Amino acid sequence: MEKVLTGLKRIYTVPFGILTAYLLVCSLFFWQDGPAVYASGHPVLMRGFLVAGALAAAVFFLLAYKVFEKKLTGRAAVIFVWIAFLLMICLQILFLMRYKALLRYDALKVYDEAVSVFSAGGISGVSKDGYFAMYTNNHPAVLFTFLCLKAGRMLHFIGPDFSKATLYLQAINLICLDLAFFAGYLFVKDVCRDKAAAHTYLLYLLLQPVTYLFPAFYYTNTIAMPFMMWGLYLLGRVIFPGADHAEGKDGIEKITKNSRTVAAEGITDIATVAAAGICLGIAFLLRATSGITAIAGVMLLMLYRKGWKKKAFFTAFLCIALLLPLLPYRMLEHRYAPFDTRDSAFPAIHWVMMGAKGNGTFNKQDEVFTAYFQTAEDKRNADRNLLRQRLEQLGAAGYGKLMFGKLNLTFGDGLDNMPQELSVADWGSRLYPYISGRSRTPFVLYQQILYLICFAGGLLLCFAGRKAHGKPWEFLMLNLLGAYLFYMIWEAGSVYSMSFQPLFPALVVCGLGAVAGGDLKTGRPLEPAEEHKKSCNVQEQEIIRKYMPGMLVCAGLLAAGLCVAGKAAGLTSEPDYRVNQYQFESDHYAEAEVGKAVKQSFVSDGDFDHVSVQIRNPMNEEASSSFRMQLLDSKGELVEEETFSMSELVDCQFAAIKLDRVMGAGSYYLQLEKTEGQDPLIFLCYDTGHYDAYNKGMLTGMTESEMADLCFKVYLGEEKESYFEEFYREHREN
Repeated sequence: MEKVLTGLKRIYTVPFGILTAYLLVCSLFFWQDGPAVYASGHPVLMRGFLVAGALAAAVFFLLAYKVFEKKLTGRAAVIFVWIAFLLMICLQILFLMRYKALLRYDALKVYDEAVSVFSAGGISGVSKDGYFAMYTNNHPAVLFTFLCLKAGRMLHFIGPDFSKATLYLQAINLICLDLAFFAGYLFVKDVCRDKAAAHTYLLYLLLQPVTYLFPAFYYTNTIAMPFMMWGLYLLGRVIFPGADHAEGKDGIEKITKNSRTVAAEGITDIATVAAAGICLGIAFLLRATSGITAIAGVMLLMLYRKGWKKKAFFTAFLCIALLLPLLPYRMLEHRYAPFDTRDSAFPAIHWVMMGAKGNGTFNKQDEVFTAYFQTAEDKRNADRNLLRQRLEQLGAAGYGKLMFGKLNLTFGDGLDNMPQELSVADWGSRLYPYISGRSRTPFVLYQQILYLICFAGGLLLCFAGRKAHGKPWEFLMLNLLGAYLFYMIWEAGSVYSMSFQPLFPALVVCGLGAVAGGDLKTGRPLEPAEEHKKSCNVQEQEIIRKYMPGMLVCAGLLAAGLCVAGKAAGLTSEPDYRVNQYQFESDHYAEAEVGKAVKQSFVSDGDFDHVSVQIRNPMNEEASSSFRMQLLDSKGELVEEETFSMSELVDCQFAAIKLDRVMGAGSYYLQLEKTEGQDPLIFLCYDTGHYDAYNKGMLTGMTESEMADLCFKVYLGEEKESYFEEFYREHREN
């Protein structure tokens, strides 16, 4: 039986180890922000610093683990946990208040539609471009947001006009995140039975930047996170029983196996499975990838829970519990989204088909392609045929390369594209240049260093699992393996790995526990806490004298190295944005007409030398139309103008004017006018009537709304060519 279990486990530990090793290499050489960091001409120095920094960070956390293991016990441990969480929450709140981040893209659409429910009485399936008729997977998020906003208005946290509503939702998001982090802490402490690792987990959360960035990003990734993590924790207690009765690492169970105790344990396990199923069911409604956790849980239930009757019973009971949230949700959806979405909703194969083109990320052409077909069957058939064509063109080797590229794109970053995703309300924010602007190199490097050691921890667990079996951290490995494989097939995107971020610190600390406890050598269960202390034969005073100086030296070297690396790297290739209004509703606008001008006012908080506007050009290089863009000052006097030929612009590209001189802070206008041609041209803007995307300006001449704004940018410096633009440029050249 032992050999069977070992063989089954290798089915997932081997691919997990291979893919984790691949991500470790990619995170060192090919991570998403790497080109910006290495643009200074010092790639060897930067990569060398990443390796040295990761080693210093690993030593730091290992030494911290040792100190926590020996010194932090009893009352001191409780005080540390309280202080850690309170400090983390205070810093998160401080960041939200100072950074003033806005909602963007799909998150903003969800918020805006939730606001419209108050006036329209429900989700609209036909408004604008029918976004919520196509993307029905976002209905639960809209209804969740609507209920939160309704509660906020009743409690007077937000005004009747939804003033401060964005900040209110970000506060809810903060609570969701910290509940997820707390579940991760409990998983390491109670299920993995390693208190030192649990305290190191909290230390990691305190020190990693994304802990403070994520609250600003309110979306399904984050609001589903606490339900997923609590489902993980509760299932872990059932799959690996005895966790509640452990002391130290592996502990001695202090429980008498009489009939009453066994019955009580059975009832407790049933209740725990029910709670886990409900949590995972809610998480699945909000974010379908949470189903990976449920699948991993079922697999481990069948693998490690003793007794076939118990395996079957708990699995069946979990499946029933997973379906329980579906009933109240269907009632809510029937009340607020009564329209038929069978033909309008995008089939699952759409995202697989989209993931087989270019670099596997979202592209507008595929969305328009699928939406064109009228019935669900036509959509599936069309997407299936297009997917087949793309796979034939790629071939086995080409598709394999694409899959690994998507894996790296999704999981190789560690920042989940947060610097780019966090648009701010106040572009004069002092934090902006150091997080999203030109001086963000040290910040990005620091997070990447912490992320590198996560993969190193995952590899340590693979080595530790060669002989040992039945370890709770296998739940982490199987869950992440499922996430890896899913995004190798699905549409890719660095922001998508956010859902699984609480699992990565657990990889580090469990890997450190395997090193410290001898799992890598023996594969045997760790010694009970008291025997382990005796075997170490080291006094507490010696531990402090031995490890604390090393921790301080590592921290000092890491801080000094960040300063040196940041100076060596110089400025990144990102410009300094004064306006970055990059969100829009598409496909519902009237086309621009010759001779009819539209004007967008804006306020720049600093110097700038570029202005750009995003356009829809479905004809691409075949278009024969042209348009003129003018920059006017506050008096209406012309500063700069340029005429663009549509044939030179890619669909959804930003058309940019590079000014002859740098303009200072102040009020300005952008004026756009189609000059000739019959081919369609659309100036993209955001206009739903519920949210002012850019409240320092207004669009006139194109919509009736006072809250409409162009999709435009104002910045100082040069922008990098996007993958989308590079792809089409190379396509044209070839």
